[in-house]
Amino acid sequence: MLDDPYFRLLEALAQGVRGMDPAAFRRAQTLEVRGRRVDFFLERDLHDRAEDRIVLRCDVTHLPASASEPLCRLLLHANNLWSGTRGATLGLRGEEAVMLSVAARVGSLDAARLATAITGLLRQAERWTEEIARSALSAPDAPSHSLHLRA
Repeated sequence: MLDDPYFRLLEALAQGVRGMDPAAFRRAQTLEVRGRRVDFFLERDLHDRAEDRIVLRCDVTHLPASASEPLCRLLLHANNLWSGTRGATLGLRGEEAVMLSVAARVGSLDAARLATAITGLLRQAERWTEEIARSALSAPDAPSHSLHLRA
């Protein structure tokens, strides 16, 4: 398993974090930082292993019950060419969990670059938690039928 570049990358990251058990991290492929969980996934390229990607994902917040069309437009606008997310992608997990993800080619990363990507993802998650809360507070009460979110 350690001959796989993805697992070598996880191993190198874990070795750089004091108190982290590299074997446990490889198995769990999840990390908790300041109360926010970051999940790691490997996205294999079936035609070219050099193009395998690591995907990092974390929950941002729950979409407020009063989510308005302007808030949903804000999230869509931020995703447009990743202009409001610094390269990450906002999405929904289920019907109300807002999540943020970022992907990079495994071969383009070392432990330091992966740590930087994690830090950036967490910063954007915090920023969007605050932005969604602020937008929810300023949104006028809308009838519940005005927004239908279905996957």
